Amino acid sequence: MTETVCALTMPGLVFGPGACREAGWRASALEITRALLVTDAFLAEHGVHEPVAAVCAEAGVEVLVHLIPVGEPTESTLAQAGIDAEIISGSGE
Repeated sequence: MTETVCALTMPGLVFGPGACREAGWRASALEITRALLVTDAFLAEHGVHEPVAAVCAEAGVEVLVHLIPVGEPTESTLAQAGIDAEIISGSGE
């Protein structure tokens, strides 16, 4: 039997009403200049990601939107985008 142990260090997890309005200054405080905003096609069609992209842009963070039909972006997706961070946008805005 093979056991795999992973350690994950995150600068913080923010959620709740209005949390998306903090994405820009939080990313800027972490010196993020380019971020991948991940959402699905249905939410993007309804503009759910737009407030997050807007506050990031206002804070000087370049945002690339990645639409996923199913699943999550792979490591190669992240590497090809040349990003500093990944921002996830869901319907819980």
